Amino acid sequence: MQGLRHLQHDSKLDPNWIHLMLAAKQIGITVEEIRKFLRQSPPGSDEPES
Repeated sequence: MQGLRHLQHDSKLDPNWIHLMLAAKQIGITVEEIRKFLRQSPPGSDEPES
């Protein structure tokens, strides 16, 4: 993952998030599909309710 090495120098980016996005790209998920998914998933929706 050549792009990952280049992006690791920016401390504002989460390396796990970068890895996930690059993996999605490798299997053919488009940027627009990722955006659509993120828009329909509200922040914190993966956290269990108390």
